[in-house]
Amino acid sequence: MDSNLYWIVPLCIIAPVAFWCFICALISWAGGWWKLSKRFRAGEKPAGQTFWMQHLWLGVADYKGCVNIRVAPSGLHLSVLPIFAVAHPPLLIPWKLFAPTKTIKWFWLTTYTTSISLSGFGTVQIQFTNKKIADAMSPYLPAAQ
Repeated sequence: MDSNLYWIVPLCIIAPVAFWCFICALISWAGGWWKLSKRFRAGEKPAGQTFWMQHLWLGVADYKGCVNIRVAPSGLHLSVLPIFAVAHPPLLIPWKLFAPTKTIKWFWLTTYTTSISLSGFGTVQIQFTNKKIADAMSPYLPAAQ
């Protein structure tokens, strides 16, 4: 093998990893996770009911089965699977910022939608499909009017 081509081996390892990190960061930024992480980065996991590998929409980002949701008295704890953790630190969002949950039925799919109000930063919409999560969140959310 020509000694001038040895640079290709590290490039074939580094390029896909760098591309993966870029895609994860882009999804975090586009969906609003990055914006939320500036204010609501979680320290420790709170005690609460955990729902593993859930389907969640955050803003325009669709997290299919890679988000762990924990409903705790202190707030909603969100974390992603380790392989997607680039630019996705765990979040703990206090309940006082949430709007009431709305149920939306579209053909065979039922989603539960709420939004997080960020003073000075607009709102971020969250949707999920698991009714058990909506039921676990309901005692902490304001009543729908």
